[in-house]
Amino acid sequence: MNKKTIRVIITLALLAVVWILGMLVIIKLPLLGRYGFIGLIGGAGSFVVSIIALILVDNVRQNRDTTEIDALPYIVTGIYIAFSVICNTVFCMLYFKNLHMMVPIAIDVAILVFYAIVMIFTMSYRDRVQDTSIEMRNKTAAVTSFRSLATGVMAETVDPAEKEAMRELCELISFSPNMSQSFNQNLETKFRTQMDEIRAMIESNADPAAVVPKIHEAAGTIKIMNSMNGSIR
Repeated sequence: MNKKTIRVIITLALLAVVWILGMLVIIKLPLLGRYGFIGLIGGAGSFVVSIIALILVDNVRQNRDTTEIDALPYIVTGIYIAFSVICNTVFCMLYFKNLHMMVPIAIDVAILVFYAIVMIFTMSYRDRVQDTSIEMRNKTAAVTSFRSLATGVMAETVDPAEKEAMRELCELISFSPNMSQSFNQNLETKFRTQMDEIRAMIESNADPAAVVPKIHEAAGTIKIMNSMNGSIR
């Protein structure tokens, strides 16, 4: 359970104690009446339901890119608590002579059902947004790794021809789409293999005449990926 959820649960528990004691002190237990007892149980129950709900939907998939979306369950719960406490406070403090005792129960149940429905839709929406965010991050991670890989290899080059070829490759990657596509996975694997071979050749002081064509081949792989990415626009 994350710290934010723990803080909210502790706050709700304290508010529940304060509200219950407040009702008992203001109204006094013998004067509560049947509506008062229903209100007291309904208000206390709303706090219990909220705490259980937050435990069940605890944000175990917290995503730093969707902080606002992650806050939605807490906002919905806060609104539910506010409505429930207001209604049940009215039930505790007022005496309704001609009101059937099932009416406050029905109102509490209606608020609870509405809260449950909104929470279900909220969690479904949050999960979709988080899944999309994670998918986008994974797609951009591959291209970002290409830039780091090419920059690292270029830093190891000494020969001017090799360095110039690597510089052109780095520029090509920089101007490439930053989204990885599933149909390019074989080409991405091929590019990483080519860069490993180039790095090994440079570290072994291979002939630049053999290294430069390898760099051009890697650039060709990037160009093919770019053309395939462009074909789906």
